[in-house]
Amino acid sequence: MKKLFCILISSVLLVCAVFALAGCGPKSQKDNKADRALDTSLVGVWQGSDGTVYVELKDFEHDDYQFISDSGQGATSIEFSLDGGSSWARQDPVEYFFNQTDRGIYSILSHDGNGFTGYLTGHEGENMPQNPKFNAGADLSITFRIPESDTYKASEWSTATTYTLKALGTGNSEFFANHYGAFLQDKAQYDSILANSFESNGFVVYRDGNLLKFGKIASVASSTETGMYDYIFTSQEALTEAEKNEVAKFEYKFLSKLEYEQNVTAESTDLLSSITPDIQTYEDNLLMSGTWTAVTVDGFEFYATNSNYIWQYNVEIPNASTGETEIYTYTSFILLVRIKATDSTAHSRVHVLEYQLSYEPAE
Repeated sequence: MKKLFCILISSVLLVCAVFALAGCGPKSQKDNKADRALDTSLVGVWQGSDGTVYVELKDFEHDDYQFISDSGQGATSIEFSLDGGSSWARQDPVEYFFNQTDRGIYSILSHDGNGFTGYLTGHEGENMPQNPKFNAGADLSITFRIPESDTYKASEWSTATTYTLKALGTGNSEFFANHYGAFLQDKAQYDSILANSFESNGFVVYRDGNLLKFGKIASVASSTETGMYDYIFTSQEALTEAEKNEVAKFEYKFLSKLEYEQNVTAESTDLLSSITPDIQTYEDNLLMSGTWTAVTVDGFEFYATNSNYIWQYNVEIPNASTGETEIYTYTSFILLVRIKATDSTAHSRVHVLEYQLSYEPAE
């Protein structure tokens, strides 16, 4: 009996020793990683005209991030969660925005026609949940963290930020007249529009003295020419109250050198030619911070004497008579117009209108 008791005691001690040795074994790779403090902070959350939800972060780049086995992850990668950290999507700054502005702007939700969708890359637990979907009016709870790397653990999650999703704004094509709405011209140009082969119905912006105003064009089938249309122009003063209420939904600003000169490229010959392809991209996605002003039914002044709004650039024009190319200097101002955002709706795409003040042979 005594011998049996000793054997039992020895067995218990042996088992305990095995567990003790196991507990003192080498640490896992994750245990050996350094802690990572979250030193990244939120700048803002907003939506572009297409409904995309953007998050801008400060101190988003981590120079000491060292090597990362996952080749899809880099020093600017951030993980965003909309469910408190149970699942997340790893994102990098929008490349085009980053290359142009050096800002850490991340796209976390996009609109797919039926609602807003995010695309997950990681989760807690065994099974990957479905990609999150939201409708306009939903409250997002946005948190972010620096992802795990080969040398660091993931940081803690940030404090949650709440953002209410807005519906997409109305497209400009529903408001501005086909063809004629794409130009900014003097009132006299619209008072006598020649018949043409296409319909055109909607708003136009025109110059009347020192004011810019909204008018409207309506097309009717020509009574004298088959397949042709005549056009009726209505000035801002003659618009109906319902039409004036539509005009009141718009806001405007003039393209400013001070606002855009930061985006000039070294290869460009002038600032305007450098930024022209990007104006709508910058403005539709709210990358520029210039002030927008509500359109009034009395019209608004344009600033022909304000050098900040006056653009000059050279244009090469072929001369059909001589076969040579002549260079002209264009002087203009550029008006940006869009439908205002509301508490529940994003702003529309930006409508870009250029008014030619003068053009003359380059010196």
